[in-house]
Amino acid sequence: GAGAIGRVHRARFTDEHGLIKEVAVKTLRTDLKGEDLEEDTRAMMSAIVDLLPDVARVHRQPSEEELAATYPDGRVPDDVAEAAGHESERRPGTD
Repeated sequence: GAGAIGRVHRARFTDEHGLIKEVAVKTLRTDLKGEDLEEDTRAMMSAIVDLLPDVARVHRQPSEEELAATYPDGRVPDDVAEAAGHESERRPGTD
């Protein structure tokens, strides 16, 4: 993709049970030009996809239960296309 892994940082924290956890955090390096929002968005999303495991790239139909978990009320609307109609008009982070 357009992105590349920048660096891997290790972080330690204590969870809610008092257990010490260590995680590896990968940072992204992208070639953002700051001139075209759509182009920069594609570059960032490509960099994020590069960090995902291979199984995340396998296209499959989600189960009804998996799909329901993506809705605030945990229920798939009767008309998904109508319920999602506004999504084609919005830019995440602007509404």
